[in-house]
Amino acid sequence: MNIGSSIKQLRKERGISQKDFAKHVGISQTFLSLIEAGKRDCSIHFLESIAKGLDIPLFVLFWFSGEVKDVPEEKKEVFEKFKPTIDALIKSIF
Repeated sequence: MNIGSSIKQLRKERGISQKDFAKHVGISQTFLSLIEAGKRDCSIHFLESIAKGLDIPLFVLFWFSGEVKDVPEEKKEVFEKFKPTIDALIKSIF
């Protein structure tokens, strides 16, 4: 699971600078940078703030953070097949 890169991608897709987004969610730009780089973990409280700042439910952030390595071996083929379609569907809603 790579929450940091998902945050970065979703933030960039919305055209929000790292500085502005950090200020919006109430954390320092340095801390946000470390989260996005996967060098720092954050609490569920911060993840909720980040999801709210991205205008998505927290479960959507978790979905986009999921990677094939997170899926049991016997389900990887199905995950890889359906993830792009589900990603597109979620993005069309949120």
